[in-house]
Amino acid sequence: MIRLGHRDLPQEVANELAALQAKVDAMPTFAEKAAEAKRLWGNKGGMKGEAAFVEIKKLLIELCVFVRVCNYCEHSEANDIEHIYPKAAFPEKAFVWDNYLLACPKCNTAHKSDKIDVLNDDDEVVTVSRHVEPSFKRVAFINPRIDDPTRFMILNLTTREFDILNGLTRAETGMALQTLEILQLNQRDLLKEARRREEGNYFDLLDRLRTILKAEDTDAFVDALNPIDDRFDLLKPLSELKEEAIENVKRNVQIHPHPSVWHAIKVFRAKTSPKWMQLFADIPDTLTW
Repeated sequence: MIRLGHRDLPQEVANELAALQAKVDAMPTFAEKAAEAKRLWGNKGGMKGEAAFVEIKKLLIELCVFVRVCNYCEHSEANDIEHIYPKAAFPEKAFVWDNYLLACPKCNTAHKSDKIDVLNDDDEVVTVSRHVEPSFKRVAFINPRIDDPTRFMILNLTTREFDILNGLTRAETGMALQTLEILQLNQRDLLKEARRREEGNYFDLLDRLRTILKAEDTDAFVDALNPIDDRFDLLKPLSELKEEAIENVKRNVQIHPHPSVWHAIKVFRAKTSPKWMQLFADIPDTLTW
C-alpha cells in the first residue's frame, strides 16, 4: 500500500455529497443513521446522486496506483467504491470524499467488508461488533487517502510480506497489524508471487532504459526499445529521444502495479544487491522516482 494522491471534487459533486451526508446526520439514533446511510448508498439519493458518483468514480480511477488497480492489494482490477471507514459502523462518513477509494471485490467484500477495529484511550485495539456503534472513533486501520502506509510498514523482498516498521507508537502498530490482518495482505500466495514477478519487471524496465541511454545512434536506440514501442518520432535528435525515453519510463515506474515493491527496492536493494546498486549508479535519478 502507498499513499494516494489528492483530487478536489467539483463543487456540484461536493454539494451533493454534503446533502446526502446531511440526511444521514439528521437521523436521531445510530441505528437510524446506519440504516439511512445504507438506503442512500443503494440508490445514491436519486438521479443527482447517481450523476455525482459517476464523477466520483472517475476521480477515484485517476487516484489508483495503476490503471484501475486495487489500492489495497495493488494487484486485482478495482471496480468497487470502498468505504475505508465502513458506513455500517461510521454512518457519519458514508458520504465523505476522503473515505473513498477503489478496491477489488476480493479486498472490499471477501476480506474487509464491514470489519473494523478501533483504538481505545489506552491505544489498545478493540473489535467493533456489526450493527453496534463503536465506543471509540479512532480506527485501527491505515487510510491511504490520508495516511502514508510506508510510515507504518514496508515490503520484505525476501518473504514478500509486509514487515511492521520499528519505532512506531502503540497506536500505529495496532493500525498496521489490523490493516494487514483484515486485508490478508501477507497471507495471499497470489500476491506474493506477483510481488516477486514485479521486482523482475522493474529491473527489466530500468535495464532497458540503461541500454537506451548508452545508444550511440538512432538504430541502436530503436534496437533497445520494447518491440511494440512506437511512441517515438525517430526524426528527432538522439538526445531528445533519450529524454523522452527517460520521461516515459519514469511515468511507467511511478504508475505501476505493486508500487510497494518499488519502494522496497529503493530502500533495500539499492543498498544490498550488487545488480541493483550498479543499475542505480548508472541511472542515479531513478532513486528519486
